[in-house]
Formats: sequence, C-alpha cells, structure tokens
Amino acid sequence: MVDHPRDVIASNIPGKVYEYGATGKPMLAVVPRGATSELIRRMDAGLCVPHQPEAVAEAMRRLIDGDAGIEPDPGRWAPFERRKSVERMAGVFREVLG
Repeated sequence: MVDHPRDVIASNIPGKVYEYGATGKPMLAVVPRGATSELIRRMDAGLCVPHQPEAVAEAMRRLIDGDAGIEPDPGRWAPFERRKSVERMAGVFREVLG
C-alpha cells in the first residue's frame, strides 16, 4: 500500500488498511509516520517504510524471506469490520436520542 507523502504527520487512515488487515497477509506500507503506520505496527500487521527505494526494497526482502518479525492475524481486525462499526454508531445514536 502506498500513501502519498505529506508535510505533516498524517492523521487519516485509508479504508483499504482495514480491508488489507482483515486478509491476514503481511502488509508493506509505504507511508509517512502517523496514524496509518501506528495502526499497522500496533496490529503487528506489516512493515511501514518511508518513501525511499532502498527502504522499500529491504522491507520487500524481509517479507519474502520471512524474517519480518510480524504475526498478522485477521482476528485482530474484527472490531473494525463495517457491520460492527455501524452497530456501535447506531448504539451511540440510540443513546443520544433516548
């Protein structure tokens, strides 16, 4: 996955991150430091590298060789499934509206 570089720390997380995470396959994310890289690291779902060809090549090698040191687990992404998110949001609306 590639996220375009920004001058500030990114706070938006692209929706595709959640879908990729749910596959259980390791991600290679070429992203700036920010919310996306933090989520991928916290979920132990892949490697995050800067927009530098050498860093991308090294991360690809680690993933291909199986020495990336990550343990992707699609179950970790279950709380982020669309249906569960909608159910939580509906619960908030019901609570607010009484």
